[in-house]
Amino acid sequence: MKTKNILFCLFFLVYSISVSAQRKVKEVTASNDYIPSDAYISVGTGINYNTGIIGVQFEKKLSENVSGYIGAGFGTWGNKITIGGRYYYGAASNSALSFSYSYVTGSKGLNGNLIVVDSTHQSQGKTVTVNYDLLAVNTINLSWLKYWKMGKKSRFNIELGYSILLNTSGDNYTIKDPVVLTDASIKALQILQPGGLIVGIGFSFGL
Repeated sequence: MKTKNILFCLFFLVYSISVSAQRKVKEVTASNDYIPSDAYISVGTGINYNTGIIGVQFEKKLSENVSGYIGAGFGTWGNKITIGGRYYYGAASNSALSFSYSYVTGSKGLNGNLIVVDSTHQSQGKTVTVNYDLLAVNTINLSWLKYWKMGKKSRFNIELGYSILLNTSGDNYTIKDPVVLTDASIKALQILQPGGLIVGIGFSFGL
């Protein structure tokens, strides 16, 4: 339940920031002439975002409508590295379709409070501190981006899409202690792992 609340709060924060930023963007762009760049450095955050909860990326224009990018950051499942491309379209190329691949490192030697099966009361569970490892996983990401120009060389964007988890043949974690997790604890770990709806915001600086 706490995990769902955290994700909901992050989604609400992303939405609130995007609405506020869009209003400011209109005010800024009204009095500035934008100069397109061939390369950008950007920072961003979101749910299943291509650089995790927070990270940076470098994007380079490859042709009139196509760019490539690489990014890195950290999230709920360890460090995240992404490489991908974007196809720009629309008026002034202010929208883009993105396709990318992400490698998430996982994390070793973690300790957390999880609900485990109580051997003395099979129908009940008890909360204990459990030692576990998060295993490395891979995702394919498909998303749509909308950009708003800011100042002369900067831009703000929102991103929506879906991240497909490729590691689906078994559990992507290892429990190190001799315990059995309840369904609720298993579900909590599954929610934390990469994959699912992409909702994010980013800010790019033209080079």
